[in-house]
Amino acid sequence: MPRYLFTPRWLVLHVLLVAAVITCLALGTWQWDRARSAGGSLQNYGYALQWPSFAVFFVYMWWRMMRMEARQLAEDAAAAGAEGAERVEGVVEPAVGSLTAPAGTTAAPEPTPAPEPAAATPPRRKARPVVVLDEEPDDELAAYNRYLAELNARTQDPDGRR
Repeated sequence: MPRYLFTPRWLVLHVLLVAAVITCLALGTWQWDRARSAGGSLQNYGYALQWPSFAVFFVYMWWRMMRMEARQLAEDAAAAGAEGAERVEGVVEPAVGSLTAPAGTTAAPEPTPAPEPAAATPPRRKARPVVVLDEEPDDELAAYNRYLAELNARTQDPDGRR
């Protein structure tokens, strides 16, 4: 079994998983018993099926997190192994502070500069279509606006109350 599963973080996750699964299964059992009682309903049957599905989801996410962690550790180990292999290829690195490599060794080639990343451009938003408004006056709209203004004036005027 992988060692990373026994780190404090993963031990807490294991305990939380077990607690969540037990809680979901207990709630599912309780809903099943409630549905079979005299006051039970179809809603209780639905919950009785829903809670175990939550437990299955917790187990799935726990399994997925383990796989993602294993992949990440494997990628990190492969990257560290590749770096180590590049250093060991017969090139002896000079000691810190020395300017030349010891006699009988090959000097490391000059590193090639990494290409500069492209300038970050902000994402462009799509232009919204322009809605052309009718410039012609609308008689019905004007009459409706006058009616609303009259109603507003009545509510503002204390004498205009009904």
